[in-house]
Amino acid sequence: MKILWLVALLISSHLYALEIEDQNGNKIIFDKPFKRVISLYPAHTDLIDDLGAGALLIGVSIDLDNPDKFKDIPTYSYYDNAEKFISAKPDLILIRPMIANKFKGMIDLLKSRGIEVVSLQPSTYQELPTYWNKIGKLVGKEEASTRYVESFENEVAKIKAKVASIPSENKKGLFFETRHKDFLTTSPGSMPYTIIEILGVKNIAKDAKSIRNGSTVAPYEIEKILSHAQDIDVYIAQNGAMNRVSEEDIYNTPGFKAINAIKNKHVYLIPEEIVSRPTKKLLDGMWALGQIIYPNYFKERI
Repeated sequence: MKILWLVALLISSHLYALEIEDQNGNKIIFDKPFKRVISLYPAHTDLIDDLGAGALLIGVSIDLDNPDKFKDIPTYSYYDNAEKFISAKPDLILIRPMIANKFKGMIDLLKSRGIEVVSLQPSTYQELPTYWNKIGKLVGKEEASTRYVESFENEVAKIKAKVASIPSENKKGLFFETRHKDFLTTSPGSMPYTIIEILGVKNIAKDAKSIRNGSTVAPYEIEKILSHAQDIDVYIAQNGAMNRVSEEDIYNTPGFKAINAIKNKHVYLIPEEIVSRPTKKLLDGMWALGQIIYPNYFKERI
């Protein structure tokens, strides 16, 4: 009888075990949600909070775009020594591939102390639902993550319906800048690139190729930008930690006076976090861009 009970217990624990695969190909198997979480990527932090699990956060990285949002939670950096993390007694540290590749030794040490370290970061718009669901599983908010995905997709459907009402002759030509210094634009499949597609905008740099495999940015030399000068009705630059630029910087760029958007004063900055951060803030980005590019159609948010 004891043997049957033990077998049943083992089968039961196996059936209820959860499993995800992180960005580095590591399989994480766990039988209950994690309870003490340190997040070293603002998107993870925002998402956990959005899913209603903010109380699980015992440490976060500094969010340069919103430095006061989680000011009551201790801050951590991947440059901190392992002891700082160990002494906080987390059961999960959420990172992203850039950290995983650069600090492998420290990660191995943390894992040897029984701390799960999981690397996640979607590089394309299509990966968003999977990313949101994985975070939901890790923090015990699977149902909330499912609702999160459904709510996002419903809002996107409304935006697409609005875009469908815009006559083709009213569609604008856009150049989207991700970094002014190197004349970088957004790469195919990335968050901003897909938002542009959803809004039905003519992406002048649609032929851009990623700077490297998996990158969300793509080089677009100034000569190529200027070759489309007459087709660029709107020039938008994401603004944030990755691109510290002003409208004046763009207007004063040598050669840019030939661009229609420069001539007509149609240069705009948009916060990086609402067009590039993989959370529902992307809906804010879609509406903000819609109001800039098609103000007559995006008057009031649905």
